[in-house]
Amino acid sequence: MRTFYIVAVMDVTTPAPRPLTVQVASWEYACCRTPPAVGAPVSGLLFAYPAATHSIAHHVTAWDRGRELVVVDGVAARWDPSHGDPFSQPIAVRLSWHDDGAPGVAVTATAIETVSDPLTTADACHSGDIDVTMTDLTLVEPTAKQVAAFRVQQQIRRRTVYVIAAATFFGSTTLHCGDRITIDIADPAVAVRNGPPGEHGLVTGTITDVKVAIPRGVFTALTSVEPGTPAATIGHHLHVTFVTDDPSRQP
Repeated sequence: MRTFYIVAVMDVTTPAPRPLTVQVASWEYACCRTPPAVGAPVSGLLFAYPAATHSIAHHVTAWDRGRELVVVDGVAARWDPSHGDPFSQPIAVRLSWHDDGAPGVAVTATAIETVSDPLTTADACHSGDIDVTMTDLTLVEPTAKQVAAFRVQQQIRRRTVYVIAAATFFGSTTLHCGDRITIDIADPAVAVRNGPPGEHGLVTGTITDVKVAIPRGVFTALTSVEPGTPAATIGHHLHVTFVTDDPSRQP
């Protein structure tokens, strides 16, 4: 059988040298799908990670820093730069269908070997990670533009702050998306999640969402509220999301 992968930067199809063995984490199929069976089609995204002691280790032969890709066994997979230098450590490749927005390498293939027997019943459970060897791979790599857009979204997520406080804490009426806001995140009257690291006082940003936080048992339901609603008429706290100002653009 022949295995192929697509090199987006060159816009050509190049034969890969051999099948690829990947790891599928147990949580991937705990919520959806089942472990791949021999002969079955496989699809998902390829991500490279530092190999654990029990993983099948690969060694990197190329690193595209701009697109955050590494090449192992002739196949590309996404490499998070926070993992460090991929050349200095053994690498494991995982197949995932939960991308969290990250621009991974999309793959379709055929499973030719797994480390465990197939499930015996439709409702049977698999307790651990499995290794799957795949062939007839077709891969689509992310473009530089897609990776750049993801980096921008990462920066926005890092600067996104979630606060909950009494409706009157934010003013006499509810705020609009796009409004500017300044909050003392050290104020005990406000609960803060994802506050800026190292910040303990006033934080300024732009509002992206305003909801009413209604406790329902162990959960909190977030419901819409009209901008400009008198705060005194709201019987629950508000959940306000805002993005702090980009420090690199500060004068």
